[in-house]
Amino acid sequence: FWEWGTVGEKLGSSQLYNMMGMLIVASGCEFTPFGRRVGYLILKQFGQKPVRMLLFIGISAAALSSVISNVAIIILYSSIINSLLLAMDQKPGESHFGKAIMCVIPMCACVGGMALFCGSPTGNAAALSFMTNAIGDETLGATFTQWASISVPTFIVGIVPCLLIYVAYFRVNNESCKCLPEEHYVMLLKELGPIGGSEIRWILYVVAMVTAMLLGMPSAYAAMFFAALSMFPVIGVAPAGNIIKKLPWNALIAICILPLLGNLITDTGVSTWISTIAAPVLEGVSPFVFCLIAALLMAVLVNLLVNAMMGVSALVMTIAGPLCVSMGYNPTIILLPAAFCASFYWCMGVNQYVAINKDYGWWEMKDPIVPGFAVAIVMAIIASIAACTLGPVFGMPLYL
Repeated sequence: FWEWGTVGEKLGSSQLYNMMGMLIVASGCEFTPFGRRVGYLILKQFGQKPVRMLLFIGISAAALSSVISNVAIIILYSSIINSLLLAMDQKPGESHFGKAIMCVIPMCACVGGMALFCGSPTGNAAALSFMTNAIGDETLGATFTQWASISVPTFIVGIVPCLLIYVAYFRVNNESCKCLPEEHYVMLLKELGPIGGSEIRWILYVVAMVTAMLLGMPSAYAAMFFAALSMFPVIGVAPAGNIIKKLPWNALIAICILPLLGNLITDTGVSTWISTIAAPVLEGVSPFVFCLIAALLMAVLVNLLVNAMMGVSALVMTIAGPLCVSMGYNPTIILLPAAFCASFYWCMGVNQYVAINKDYGWWEMKDPIVPGFAVAIVMAIIASIAACTLGPVFGMPLYL
C-alpha cells in the first residue's frame, strides 16, 4: 500500500517515546510502599463503614491511576482489599460488599487512567494518534492541558455517581458487614515505617513531569527525561532492569504500528465508503450529538469486542475523524470524549484487566456486566457534555 519512506515516517512520528516514558515513571510506584501507604491512610480515616469505605477506596484508586499504570493500581488495591475482606470475616463468592468493591477497583483504575493523559498513556495516546493519522493533520491532537481541562471535570463530576451505581446494584449498606477498627490500619502503617527517600523521589518526579507537561513542555521530552531520572543509579526509584521488565512491550510495539495500520481504513477508501453511508444519516446533527454518538459507540464497542481495545479505538477514531472534519466540526474537542471512552473497558469479566483480581474469588464473570455498562454510558454522556460546554472556554472551538 505504501512506499517504505511513508512507513518509516509514520513509525517515527508515533507516540512510542511519550508512552514508554510515562509508563516507566508510573511503574516506579510498584517498587516503593507509596501505594500501600496511601491505601492504609484512606482506610484509617474512612474504613469504618462499608459504603464510605467503598467510596473512598474507589476515589483514591482512580486518583492514583491518573499518574500510575492501571494494572499496578488493580494489583495493589486488590491485594490490600482482599486481605481486609478476609480479616472482616467476609466469604468469597457470598459477600455483596466483596463483589462490589472488587468490581469497583478495575472500573476506577480505568476512569483514573482517563483523568490525565499520563494515567493510561498507551490507550490515550493511541486514540489521538489514530485520529490525527486518519485526518492527516497532527496539529489537531489535544495537548496535555487541553486533555486535562475536559477530563478532570468529567472525573470530578462522574466518579461518585459511578460508585453509587455499584453500591445500589450490589445492595451494599452499612449493615452488610463489620469493618475493622482504626487501630488495625495504624498497626499496618507502623509496619511500613516512615516515608522513605525512594517514595519522596517518586512523588517529586511525577509532580514535576505533570507540571512540565502542563507548562507546555513536549510530552515525549518530559516523559523520557523523568523516566531516565527514575532509573538512574542513586537518585532513581528502582533498578533500570526491573522497570524495563515491567513495561508492556507488546502494547508499546502495537501502539507504534497500529496508527499505520489504521491508515489502511483511510488509504484503501473504506473510511470514505463508510463516511458516504453515515454522512446522510448524521446530516444536520449538532456537534454535541455527534460527540455523544462517537463516545457511546466507543464505550460500548470497547467492551463488546473484548480485549480488542486498540482495534476498536483504531476503527472508531479513524472513521469518526475524517467524518467529523467533513462536517466542519473540530475533532480536537468533539472526539475527545471518544478518546476517553477508549479506556472504559471494565464491563466484561473476561477482560484481561478486569480479570486480574478474579482469582481472589469474590465475584463471578457476570457480576461486572450490568453496573459496568451503566457506568460506561453515564461517563460517556458526562464527558460529552463537559467537552461541548468547556471546550470553547479553554480555547477549543466546536467548529473548524
